[in-house]
Amino acid sequence: MNNEWSAAARDTRLREHLAYAYARAPAVRALLDEAALDPKTMRGLADLAALPVTSKDDLLRRQAEDPPFGGFCAVPVEDVGRVYVSPGPIYEPAGVWENADWMQDILAANGVPRRGRALISFSYHLVPAGLGLDDMLRRYGLAVVPAGIGNTDVQAQVLCDLGVEVFCGTPSFLVTLMERAEAKGYRWGQELRLRYAIIGAEAFTTALKTEMARRDLAVVQTYGTADVGLLGASCPAGDGFHLSDQAVVEIVDPDNGQPLDPGEIGEVVVTPFSPTYPLVRFGTGDLAALQAEPCPCGLASPVLSRLAGRVGEAVKVRGMFLHPIQVDAALDAIDGIGRYQVSVRRAGLRDELVVQVEIAGDNGEDGLPELVEKRAREIWRVRPDRVETVSSGTLPEGGKVLVDERPWDG
Repeated sequence: MNNEWSAAARDTRLREHLAYAYARAPAVRALLDEAALDPKTMRGLADLAALPVTSKDDLLRRQAEDPPFGGFCAVPVEDVGRVYVSPGPIYEPAGVWENADWMQDILAANGVPRRGRALISFSYHLVPAGLGLDDMLRRYGLAVVPAGIGNTDVQAQVLCDLGVEVFCGTPSFLVTLMERAEAKGYRWGQELRLRYAIIGAEAFTTALKTEMARRDLAVVQTYGTADVGLLGASCPAGDGFHLSDQAVVEIVDPDNGQPLDPGEIGEVVVTPFSPTYPLVRFGTGDLAALQAEPCPCGLASPVLSRLAGRVGEAVKVRGMFLHPIQVDAALDAIDGIGRYQVSVRRAGLRDELVVQVEIAGDNGEDGLPELVEKRAREIWRVRPDRVETVSSGTLPEGGKVLVDERPWDG
């Protein structure tokens, strides 16, 4: 293992980072003081277990009490170049997604060329993925088409006209895009020159893998969150995510926050080395394990397993998180409905969002599905595929308002 990934080097960097954050971010100072930890005398990684895991709900509470960033911002608010918005809403100052250059070695290992054109279909609005990957890929050497989400016909035309070799976005949209391009008569190896896919934000299922392999695309899977940045990416030799050197990643017991051994599945908890937004032990809600053996590719970075599911009640659908509190905010005040439930399912190769609402009393359903869809789109930032009305008493009393029915098969 090189010096960068040695325990001593990581301990030193963590101590320096926490001392910096302690002096500049009130929330970090409060966390360490409550745990009776002095950053000047901390040993390093071994001391992190004394600190609580900070959840998204904790961030929401802290930001409500100390707006806009809950005391975790380490620079003057006036010096924050961008502010991103996650469902909640949770506000994130730019900082963690600007340190993604560690991924350049992973891209090179996957054979991604340093010249050519890349199409980015991640959102450029409110969330950091589009802009963060845009900056990284341009520094890598690629010219970027900032496509954003939607406009499938236009993006299919762009693939052809510009000879795009690298796609960056969700795997389900890539399959939709490839099918649309083929339907237009574009041929692989001729009008279509796409060879590499950098994907993330949703599960890479067996069906999606089959579609990529059928078109002979080299796939780089990524893992990250809006709060703590791009954390991992896959290489051709292994079966997991090589971790970034810009954060400490722990796998902990979701019940008590204590670290688990390699190979054990637990919650992914992250302390990013961000000089702007130094969250400490942020709980992503994702379940995974650290692999016990090094990757056969030879890269020294630790490897995170494929995700095994989610902790708690938040669900990611088509790349966006949806929380039960958002479901209630959209549906609870609509006249004419009783119980309701939102289900996330798998329809072929894409996520499907289905809203079921009970018709209350003698009310009719005239206009009700349209009203529910309108409210959902306003609050959730992800559009329901359909709204189904059911008779009173169909949905279980006291049941969950948000359920994930997708299989975790890859």
